[in-house]
Amino acid sequence: MIKGLSINFNVGSLKLTIHLSILVFLAAALITKTLTVYLLTILFIFIHELGHTAAAIISGGRVHGIRLLPVGFTAEIDQAACSKRQRVFIYSAGPCVSFLFAIIFSILIFLLPDSSTVRMGTYINLYLGSFNLLPVLPLDGGKLTMELLSTRYGTRQTGKKLQLVSVILSILIMLEGIISLINGRNNASLIIIGIYILMCIRGNREEAAFMNIKNFLFRRSRIMKKGVYPVRQIVVLKHVKLSEVIKAMDYIDRFHIINVLDENFRVIKVMTEQEILDAIIGNTPDTTFDKLVQIEYNDHNNVVN
Repeated sequence: MIKGLSINFNVGSLKLTIHLSILVFLAAALITKTLTVYLLTILFIFIHELGHTAAAIISGGRVHGIRLLPVGFTAEIDQAACSKRQRVFIYSAGPCVSFLFAIIFSILIFLLPDSSTVRMGTYINLYLGSFNLLPVLPLDGGKLTMELLSTRYGTRQTGKKLQLVSVILSILIMLEGIISLINGRNNASLIIIGIYILMCIRGNREEAAFMNIKNFLFRRSRIMKKGVYPVRQIVVLKHVKLSEVIKAMDYIDRFHIINVLDENFRVIKVMTEQEILDAIIGNTPDTTFDKLVQIEYNDHNNVVN
């Protein structure tokens, strides 16, 4: 099925997506006589993504699909049900596989010293492993940084900082690519990568907006599995809206207890994050806590009467 600039196929429960803009990059590679390098890079990116996919399957994550983009393959993995340690394992697997292949091809250089393909394999895998560890979203380094910092600063704040870093580094990467072209090196890969990162930033913003809800939904299963779970308490004044509390509950590995205070800073209600979600579903995100307390009071009186 053709949708926008993509062609989608379903192989069982796995969705395969091919972005048609890859044809433009194939043509550019032919014109600049870099087709061999481009195809090798695509191959090793595929192997890199297989590392993520294997780690996800081992960790219990679900692989929904694989996308073929101009800069290679990317696996669509749902790791929300996985623990923080498992997600770190998934994100680290790709670079580790790339470094492993770089070592293998380095050894092959001694056996096949005249093979340009073997040398390219070494450099490409070393580059893939190193580049993917940059603290830039959507690269593996950015995801690892998100996991390591979100526990302390929260998903929203960490995401904003990483998006700023992503914009700055993507611009620097494109500038380096432009300088390389000016100096006569026919390699536009850095420009392509910089553009790709900029294109992904908007998608990462939208994904971050839903990340909190995903965490809430899957937190219940993690708590049921572990039996014991760390908690984080929040204090909120009664005039605050329910939607404002959602923004504060973005710590991935914490279950939230919300203490509602009146104007004298006395606790008038204690709620769990699940009760917050139930209240939003039963009312509206703009409902304030004092309004919620009044609604519950009226409901209770109606039942008693």
